[in-house]
Amino acid sequence: MEKERKKIAAVSALFVAVALLLVFVYLLRLEIGAERPIPILAVAVFGIMFIYLVSHLMIYVGERNGVGKEAEAAAHLFAVFGYAVLAIVLLYMLNVNITGLLVGAGFLGIVVGLAAQTTLGNLFAGIFLLAVKPFKRGDKIRLYSMQFSMIAPSYTHGRLYSGVAGRLERIGLLYTYLTNDEGIVMMIPNNTVAQSFILNRTRTGREKVRVRFELDINIDYPKFEGAIRASVKNDKALRGKTTSLDVYIGELERGKYSVFVQCGVPPNNETAVKQRIKEIGIHLLAGGRSNK
Repeated sequence: MEKERKKIAAVSALFVAVALLLVFVYLLRLEIGAERPIPILAVAVFGIMFIYLVSHLMIYVGERNGVGKEAEAAAHLFAVFGYAVLAIVLLYMLNVNITGLLVGAGFLGIVVGLAAQTTLGNLFAGIFLLAVKPFKRGDKIRLYSMQFSMIAPSYTHGRLYSGVAGRLERIGLLYTYLTNDEGIVMMIPNNTVAQSFILNRTRTGREKVRVRFELDINIDYPKFEGAIRASVKNDKALRGKTTSLDVYIGELERGKYSVFVQCGVPPNNETAVKQRIKEIGIHLLAGGRSNK
């Protein structure tokens, strides 16, 4: 019930803010074109009310998205900018020459914009991510940055792609926070996240796990394949966690060859399933059950 009241209050504040903005613009038009001036006090009051409502609405939306502190800072920044614009409008209504002030403000804006280009880029990217919501808190995602190309490996274990993976903690106004499998919190600039290829592993439903084994050339592949298929399917720890089990030969090298075991697993089970398949493979190879 309390959440519904807050939601209704936020929507009402939004409508009031829009209405105040329209009245403010209307008063300015009257002031500019009318023969008798509109009281400056009315414009000041409506402007202050509009800035107050919008800044508090920003804080409310930020708290709902888990970025209350960042939203509060952005609201204060908006309030400062809004009051500066309101002051310029009021000076204009008082017939004060503000040409020099506008030129100075424009020059200052250019300097600040160039100096804070990265920060502003992350800020707008954060607002974009909060609005679009390509992922939510708790999702396990992988980010592939388009700024970096594919990395050629020094061994034949397949292609490597630059990127980071982890569980989403929250989206801030400047950084996106991920926790990797080692429990380390990573702070990624929002601009980098917005420009990356995003793979939401939680929304895909199932993930692919692939484990590589290197076998001696004297080990009979059909026997090893049959043994590891049966072991994975009948293993109690893997029961109900694997689908589409596939075993195939990879690269052939001097005196050895590689075998890949691949299967589908539910989200957030990749590490445990991969570890268990490795244990099964090592046990089979150590026991010599697949030897000739």
